[in-house]
Amino acid sequence: MRVRWGLVGALAIAVIIALALGWGSPNRGVSTTTSTVSAVMPGEAVMFRTSTCGCCEEYEKLVAVVFEAHGYSFRVEVVDGEELYSVKRMAGVPEAYMSCHTITADGYFVEGHVPLKAVKNLLEERPADVAGLASLHSELNKETWQSYHYYVIYKDGSATRV
Repeated sequence: MRVRWGLVGALAIAVIIALALGWGSPNRGVSTTTSTVSAVMPGEAVMFRTSTCGCCEEYEKLVAVVFEAHGYSFRVEVVDGEELYSVKRMAGVPEAYMSCHTITADGYFVEGHVPLKAVKNLLEERPADVAGLASLHSELNKETWQSYHYYVIYKDGSATRV
């Protein structure tokens, strides 16, 4: 019996130490929001999403091709819900247009499942008065993983539905 209790006690102590060090945490190894957003380099596109959103994974595969075709490196940062909200705020996404994931690239944001053609146009035209593009999750076409409509969000806070 002593050996069994000794093993159980050792295991309990190991679990407590692991939890205290953050092992097993879904955010272990993920930098804080502020440093993550500010670490997006010119020529780099970063998608911020949670680990629980399956539609983001499908769209990620499609949109990565568009960014890479325009010379961007593309990577994904998995963050928790609070961090994702902070990313959106720091990127300048208006609350009314916040969706399931955010991509930041060269001062622009792409929020949600914006049609790939619109992302391509943004990267080619690089309009100075535009802050980003956004789509509402309620307008998602689940066959193409792109929204039927999207919004151009201007730096002055106005928006146009396209």
